[in-house]
Amino acid sequence: MTYINNTKKLAIIGAGPGGLATARVFLRNCPQYRIDLFEKQSSIGGVWNYDDNNKDGKVMYDHLETNICKQLMQFSDFPFPEDVSTFPKRKDVLHYLKSYYEKFLKNKDNLVMHLETKVENIEKVETESKWRITTINLSNKETKTELYDYVIVSNGHYEYCNFPTNILGMKESLEEKMVFHSKDFQNCQFAKDKTVVVIGNGSSGQDIVVQLATVAKKVYNSVNELSKNDMIHDLLWEMGCVEFVPKIVECDAKTHTVSLLDGRVINDIDYIICATGYKYNFPFMEKRLKNILLTNNPNGDIASDSGSGRVYNLWEQILYTNDHSIGFILLSQMIIPFPLAELQAAVLSQVFENKIHIPHTFKPDNNSESYHSFPELTDIEYYRHLQKLLDDTNYDPTSNFKPVKWDTYHRELRSTSKDNKTERNKMLIKHAKILREKGLPYKLIPIEEDELEKLA
Repeated sequence: MTYINNTKKLAIIGAGPGGLATARVFLRNCPQYRIDLFEKQSSIGGVWNYDDNNKDGKVMYDHLETNICKQLMQFSDFPFPEDVSTFPKRKDVLHYLKSYYEKFLKNKDNLVMHLETKVENIEKVETESKWRITTINLSNKETKTELYDYVIVSNGHYEYCNFPTNILGMKESLEEKMVFHSKDFQNCQFAKDKTVVVIGNGSSGQDIVVQLATVAKKVYNSVNELSKNDMIHDLLWEMGCVEFVPKIVECDAKTHTVSLLDGRVINDIDYIICATGYKYNFPFMEKRLKNILLTNNPNGDIASDSGSGRVYNLWEQILYTNDHSIGFILLSQMIIPFPLAELQAAVLSQVFENKIHIPHTFKPDNNSESYHSFPELTDIEYYRHLQKLLDDTNYDPTSNFKPVKWDTYHRELRSTSKDNKTERNKMLIKHAKILREKGLPYKLIPIEEDELEKLA
């Protein structure tokens, strides 16, 4: 490929949903850019790129379906196939992402895909106002260094596990292999006739409890608050092997016990699974920039195998406040990721083209680790705010990329999503109960037996 000297160069880090969406948007909005998309795996898909024969380091597990319905989850003007379940299975999502790549990105003249290529270092070259990026091809070990005008980081935040730091004995129990993170959960078979504690009741925690309940002798789910009149909890209680307990204050791998906040001690624990989320990290960033982003202190220190509960010094969660030539996609949580990635990329495209004014001073953001979370459907207001930023530039969706617009229809779809997933979880628990009665390990409901699909 031949490029003229004044061609702007953009590096996108990560070819998961966020990176793919960013590439699609920039190909449309900034056709004059040369785009390099770097992915360390051998195929696109990010966390959804799951090999049944090689679970190591992957967030997914065997029997997973999404917690968002396909109508809400889909990219702009790119619906899931009709034969895909309402809550798509992980393999359906990977196929969907590959179809997205084939339609919008493959064989585009100004996009180069670099698979099996790990980004080793990103640093700003102030004298040239460019970013120097060093990469290594994991296949042939060849290293390259190149300069870029812009960088967009979309490396995900499901690699660096977050473990509870306030539980005595946690470190020793990890070393003894009694404790592991939900990232390392593959299926329930290891738990047959075992007693297992699951810490956390988010999407993964709830999923894992349900799956374990088909084969385990006993499952304890340690949660921050014991809900009352919760139908999901009631259904799990009815299985006879699941019990909800308060926070754990201590675990002991030698005695195989856990001590609870209410003073109780649970004996004969075989495993503890921490479904306690993940930390942010940018191991490829030069040290000072990484510290500013992850500790809010240029002299801070983040271990290469650790991370931070949040990212600092951001405008609208997508742009580094001290340098408007580097952006971030999908740092936010409790959101609808695929359409949001496209919307965030559309805003960044206008920032890079100087069509959105960035204030010189910024109101201090929420300093807590909940900064990236949008609970209770507050994400809708964030989407609409980003859309307004575009609208204020006279953004023309006929000549530019057209992101999902969060109108009344989409708001209603989002507003009912939590209740819809609750109803779905009831079906999954009833399915798990039947499997337990039959002495079978957990598996997904076959589509031909799925009551939800019969109603669709």
